Amino acid sequence: MRSNDVFRRGVARLVVVILAVAGGAVCLAGCTVRAGGVAGVVGAEAHLPTMLLATGIEGCDCTRAFLLPAPSPSLDRAIEAALAPIDEAVVLTEASVETSTLWTGVYNRQCACVRGSAAKVARQIVLPAPAGHHGAPPAGHHGAPPAGHHGAH
Repeated sequence: MRSNDVFRRGVARLVVVILAVAGGAVCLAGCTVRAGGVAGVVGAEAHLPTMLLATGIEGCDCTRAFLLPAPSPSLDRAIEAALAPIDEAVVLTEASVETSTLWTGVYNRQCACVRGSAAKVARQIVLPAPAGHHGAPPAGHHGAPPAGHHGAH
């Protein structure tokens, strides 16, 4: 009888351990943490003047793993995903970054998401000139100043 009691106690302890681990996994399953945000411009050409193309865009990169920790997501891939649907967009402005982690021990996921506005680099800024302005036109411009005129006085 004594070995039977030891067996029952061992099974009871095993059940308690399994329930504790399962309960901990359930508690962690819904955890999402805001990592903060970055105000400003993010992108390879961020130092140049930009032209706004779209607002309220979002892109995410998530990594997943089973029985192992998930690798870190890529902020670059999240930015690429946000800009991809917008033609000519190369820069994300007014950007915020949020990360989330889901860890259960069995299924694990990490995500990096960006939100902001899509823009393109403004290569040339054209300002309207007042009436009667006779400055030299840009190179390749079809209209030329009157003959003998060499710009504004």
